[in-house]
Amino acid sequence: GCFSQSTPWFSRMFTRNRFELLLSCFHMVDNSKLPKSTEPDYDPAQKFQPLLDHCNTLFTQLYTPHQQLSIDDSLIGTKCQTQMLQYLPNKHHHRWGIKLLVLCDSVSNYCLNFLCYKGKISPAERKEIQEKGLAYVIVSKLLSVCNFLGKGFHIFTDNYYTNVPLMDWLYTNKTFMTGTVKRNRKHLPEKIKQKIDVGGKVYCKVKNQPFVALGFRPKESQQNPVLLLSSKPEIKNEEVTKRRHG
Repeated sequence: GCFSQSTPWFSRMFTRNRFELLLSCFHMVDNSKLPKSTEPDYDPAQKFQPLLDHCNTLFTQLYTPHQQLSIDDSLIGTKCQTQMLQYLPNKHHHRWGIKLLVLCDSVSNYCLNFLCYKGKISPAERKEIQEKGLAYVIVSKLLSVCNFLGKGFHIFTDNYYTNVPLMDWLYTNKTFMTGTVKRNRKHLPEKIKQKIDVGGKVYCKVKNQPFVALGFRPKESQQNPVLLLSSKPEIKNEEVTKRRHG
């Protein structure tokens, strides 16, 4: 059967013209006091930033997260004219939109905090990015705002964020990290970058660090091994059963 794609609830509440009229009068800040786009203090999210701050405050106040957290990006689909607009070709539901950097509970998928990518950074932020890298700035800000550092949380990331210096900084702040890592990252053991047979795995310790690096090759078509880095490795035996179809 077919499912209805209509949403009659909205039309029963008020007409489109009334909605657009109410929307035009809805403001979170005093527009007359906002900096113009040509001024140095201009913030492209200034008209709705109070709402973002309020939501982020409530997210952590009303929920106690599990130990396992994850950091990733999301996209709010839109084609509006704004300098925050991003094009992400790897996103399937929307490729144009406003990018969000999100901290989530890995167990429940609950959103704990998010940053809105604004396409503009201050001189202080630019200097910090040049010195420590964008991954450090994003991860440290998401965790610091929630007051999650020093509490034993375990962060899971993809290869954009995972690197040894950031993992070391988190470890000194009593926060663990696990994630895939790019081959060209510094401080990785050469052993895990070598050719590995299909189904094979290579474990080794990162030099002068309490971290474990893993390289494995899951399938024949994958020439280079998948690399993983963790400051809280857990080794256990698991029995994997492959299902036959037909």
